[in-house]
Amino acid sequence: MFVKEFSFGPNEGIPWHSHSQVFDIFYCLEGQLQIESAEIANGQARPCVMLDAGESTRIEAGTPHHPSNPGTGPCRFLLIQGIGQYDWLPFKGGHSQS
Repeated sequence: MFVKEFSFGPNEGIPWHSHSQVFDIFYCLEGQLQIESAEIANGQARPCVMLDAGESTRIEAGTPHHPSNPGTGPCRFLLIQGIGQYDWLPFKGGHSQS
């Protein structure tokens, strides 16, 4: 298990990617955290998830995703990754829904 705290400024984020074995849990500590994701099979966009402080969501292994700060202030969140071999696979099919 891996846990790390991240901070994003306005409009910052992590590029679209996936992990072949580990899941991600995002827990928002401050501000708003936007999680865009796509279907594994066809890359079609899923509904965007917006997290406020105290809220969380889980992204399953293999799911392309893109966390970002859509707000004008800071965003802090915990990233909790499940057990398994870690990898970071860029995903070219992602696009911003904002």
